[in-house]
Amino acid sequence: MRQPIGAWRQGSNLHSPMRDLPLSGFANAQLPAALFRRCRHVVTENTRALAAAEALRAGDPRQMGWLMRQSPESLRLDYEISTEKFDALVAIADELPGIYGSRLTGAGEVEYSA
Repeated sequence: MRQPIGAWRQGSNLHSPMRDLPLSGFANAQLPAALFRRCRHVVTENTRALAAAEALRAGDPRQMGWLMRQSPESLRLDYEISTEKFDALVAIADELPGIYGSRLTGAGEVEYSA
């Protein structure tokens, strides 16, 4: 049975938003492996979003695209919610001229960098 992160947090002493916690805090919490991977996705996804914003401010669309391409991998490997169709869309988008990267956002839409 999959244990949701929210259910685990209710019984933990972690009161900060998950995105603000270091990965070492989750490693030290002795989480089940699947739950640790989901926490890792949340933390690293936030780190990627902040780094992507910095790349945009610096005028570096290639770096932003590289960061965006890490997101589908994390969803597939750590959060285990990707699908073959979504992976195919990302692969197709990544091959198109002018597309630096793609990632899943919101309710399953694919967003492209400029």
